[in-house]
Amino acid sequence: MPFADRLRALRHAAGLTAQQLADAAGTTRTYIHELEQGRRTNPSWGLVCALARALQCCPGDFVEEHNPCQ
Repeated sequence: MPFADRLRALRHAAGLTAQQLADAAGTTRTYIHELEQGRRTNPSWGLVCALARALQCCPGDFVEEHNPCQ
């Protein structure tokens, strides 16, 4: 599953709006939408970590071949 789809699925599972996720991760709603739509494909590692914290998951959860964090 591509990063965009994983991000969207994790956000929906967390019950967050794009704005809530953006606020928690220190970015903009527009950037979250661009990531989820696949228009931005190379977020910084720092942003991936911030998204993971906001979504209460591991950064590796955005990677296709990843064993979930324990």
